[in-house]
Amino acid sequence: MEPKYSPPANAQYQTSEWAYSFWDCCTPFKTCFCASCCSCFLFGKTQARRRDPTLANYGRCNGDCMGWCALSFCGLQWILQTIKRSDMREELGIKGSGCGDCCAAYCCPCCALMQEEKEMVRRSETVTQAGYQPPEGMAYPPQQPPPY
Repeated sequence: MEPKYSPPANAQYQTSEWAYSFWDCCTPFKTCFCASCCSCFLFGKTQARRRDPTLANYGRCNGDCMGWCALSFCGLQWILQTIKRSDMREELGIKGSGCGDCCAAYCCPCCALMQEEKEMVRRSETVTQAGYQPPEGMAYPPQQPPPY
């Protein structure tokens, strides 16, 4: 079972909508270029970021990248992208439907990839900036010196 990203309960970004518009696909330029020319790499990076927001063990040619690339040779990458987009949307509590995910991945896969990557970058920045937050019940009261 692969680990999944789950936002902290007190996260400020919790929303039921995508943080970035589907049509906001031209900025940043580097991500736009990657989505347009090297889509499989961006897909793989986004999926790696879902598993580990810090991208500690990220490899450019990962399984998600290879799967997307292989399916693109027969024009079926939109199926994998639809499935992963739906999973991501459900994990993050974003409104939408499987039909909407399918339309986005089929009609404009570059825009969908941009939206997904920007959403994960935004959410992972909050997680990595927050650092380690000990769960309730782990704080020990200060010890008192023994009475003499």
